[in-house]
Amino acid sequence: MTRNTLPVLTMLVTLALGAGCIGAIGNGQIATPESNNTPKVDDNNTVVPANNTPADPFEPSTFACDPEQRLADLPLRRLSRMQYINSLRDTLATGLPDADVQAVLAQVQLDLMPEDVPGRALSDTHGGYNQLDQALRQGHVDGSFEIAQSIGRQIADDEDLRQKMMGACATDADPGNDAQCVDDWITSFGARALRGPLSADDVAFYRSVYESPGIEPDAIADVVTVMLTTPQFLYHVEHGKDPTAPDDGTAYELSAMELANRLSYTFWQTMPDDELWAAAKDGSLLTDEVYNAQLDRLVSHPRSAQSVREFFRAWLWLDELERTGGLVGTPRYDAFAGDNVPTTGLRQQMIDEILDMAVYYTLTTDGSFSDFLNSQGVFARQQELADIYGVQAWDGVSAPGSMPEGERVGLVSRAALLFNDTIATAPILRGFFVRRALLCVQPPPPPDNAAGVKIEISETSTTREVVEAITEQEGSSCAGCHQAFMNPLGFALEGYDALGRVRTEQPLFDEDGTILLTRELDTTSKPQVI
Repeated sequence: MTRNTLPVLTMLVTLALGAGCIGAIGNGQIATPESNNTPKVDDNNTVVPANNTPADPFEPSTFACDPEQRLADLPLRRLSRMQYINSLRDTLATGLPDADVQAVLAQVQLDLMPEDVPGRALSDTHGGYNQLDQALRQGHVDGSFEIAQSIGRQIADDEDLRQKMMGACATDADPGNDAQCVDDWITSFGARALRGPLSADDVAFYRSVYESPGIEPDAIADVVTVMLTTPQFLYHVEHGKDPTAPDDGTAYELSAMELANRLSYTFWQTMPDDELWAAAKDGSLLTDEVYNAQLDRLVSHPRSAQSVREFFRAWLWLDELERTGGLVGTPRYDAFAGDNVPTTGLRQQMIDEILDMAVYYTLTTDGSFSDFLNSQGVFARQQELADIYGVQAWDGVSAPGSMPEGERVGLVSRAALLFNDTIATAPILRGFFVRRALLCVQPPPPPDNAAGVKIEISETSTTREVVEAITEQEGSSCAGCHQAFMNPLGFALEGYDALGRVRTEQPLFDEDGTILLTRELDTTSKPQVI
């Protein structure tokens, strides 16, 4: 593998970082993210997030890439919230033991840093990737300053922390070594905080911030605060090394340190560790042999699981999963649930199952994307979820068991993608998810009155019959989209109830939970998949 060849995981994470194919969809119009996906500044100098609304709707028919199109360049990409917190932790860890790092961060209001808003491409109304959020809000400015100031103050006020971070020279009785002690600390701590060696000018600048000839706690706090609020800490700053060939002045090769940062933040969501740092510092990372060795090491490290989980969580809209147990205690729902009355914790179990499965096929085994999509393995770690599947829970260590033969059809038959917090399934939403998230087709926008249409639970008709009666009437404005694009994909999954259990019949309940009749299910469908 060379530096120009990326493994599957790199491509997945790159998608989460904003790369993608911009092209013609259906009607041949070209999506230009510069026009409506780039944050803008209003007349009051306030950053306005992208509205993500395309000028014209796309029709879900064909897709063709336009090689001339590319995502808009941003001068600086800020760290995601996860990357920011990880970077704080690892910067402090360059001079402090882990227990002290945890103690310092425990006293910091990390929630001052705003949560990232999932960035959505084109006209998406679901999903999105947190690392696409590049809007700068006032909370980022205020939060980063207050957090940095709090960390600096803690180090300054604690003699033990100062000694551990700066060395014995910070607390001894010899003022003659104070100046060198401060310079050495600025050079070492600053290099990791700014993610690259400091120049003589950099050291001189932070020396001017220090403004004291000796060991002065307030001066230490000032330097820490400034370093943790610099663009080099808060953003991915890249200057490049040499121009690429041919040299047209627009593209430059990454330096060894910039390459190390890209690798580390892609796979670990944080700064380079000591080994990667050393390979960048001596320049060996720019050789194929060392690069490949470091790439393999980063991918195989447990830290990479965090990036994998983040990507799959966003791609599969797992944060949109409904809460569980909301109707527990009502007669009709309790009768429907039977022995599988859900707890509030079932939601997280369902999310974890998908993420554990993703990590297993991406990192644990030599699996393929097809293996993930078609997996029959048991990844439910809690028996509550395993009972829905009729299997024993997975211990998370040994090879996963298998689902009952012939009952599941891979990813789409997992509870997280089927669950609906009522007694009825949601075939429209199931079909929309498969069409949009898995097949990557954006259905046409719904008519204006769609929000007022409700799919009611019936005591005489199956859910499919209710949906067909409302959305597939001849001449209806709904039929064109539902009948061709969404309903068939959802109807094919009617063999799983609202808890994700396998079924062949649908019992119909009254309000008191009494079964009025049982209807045989129709799961036949002809989904239009091109």
